[in-house]
Amino acid sequence: MADFTSIINSVLGPSNNGGFTLVNTLILIVITFPVLIWVVGPLLRKHSVKLDYRIMLFMIPYLVFGTLIRTFQDSGLLPYTLNPLELGFYTHTPGLWYAIIILMIASVFAGRKLFPATEKDDRAFGIFGTILLVSALAFYFTLPIDLAILAGTILAIAIVSAIAIFLASKFLKGFADDGLNSLAVIGQAIDGVSSYIATTVFTCSEQHFVSNAIIGSFPLAFPIIKIALIVAIVHIVDAEIKDEFQRNYIKVIVVSLGFITGTRNVWTVAAGNCG
Repeated sequence: MADFTSIINSVLGPSNNGGFTLVNTLILIVITFPVLIWVVGPLLRKHSVKLDYRIMLFMIPYLVFGTLIRTFQDSGLLPYTLNPLELGFYTHTPGLWYAIIILMIASVFAGRKLFPATEKDDRAFGIFGTILLVSALAFYFTLPIDLAILAGTILAIAIVSAIAIFLASKFLKGFADDGLNSLAVIGQAIDGVSSYIATTVFTCSEQHFVSNAIIGSFPLAFPIIKIALIVAIVHIVDAEIKDEFQRNYIKVIVVSLGFITGTRNVWTVAAGNCG
């Protein structure tokens, strides 16, 4: 099993400096995105799961729950392994997010089965996720957390998000009409601002090679570039993709990526788990 683990580690594991290389990043994309495009998307469309601002709000607790699990693993409270047959594989990327995707899909169908009256708006799905998130947060706040750092980071994110959404709405007519667009901006603001704080104010290192290159050269430009890029992507998606489900599915993925990477940074900085 050691040989198997070493092979997986060389392909999917972080590089020696704790970051992700071009090779393992591309491999993760090749493995993950076909599943999202040809399995998850068609499954949700077939069962009439409406992808909109409301369902995204229901998804966020699951995503943040996942980032808390990752933070617990960073703190040494959960095991780490690259063997998919062991629990530790599902406490970090990529196994954690495969598990979260499966959990969300299962929760949608379980909610519809157990509470048929909620099928139209999938409220039960949102309730399940909220219970998970509250439970994880309750445990997180038993750890030695710096509340001032946590509050300051959240405040900075809120200010940057508000400014970015205002500017996008001012220059792109109808941008804020779709709540998913605003959530996409917020997600990238969370990631950009928290990464900037983590790497410039504290001693954390950026794990992703492209982000690390930008932060290493122009730290303050990092959140600006991320937000500007996501605004452009969302604007193009709105203009070019006419199928509502496909358009919103892309936005849901974009929003999810921002929240997944960003909120982990927030928890990590407040918990003092830089790496």
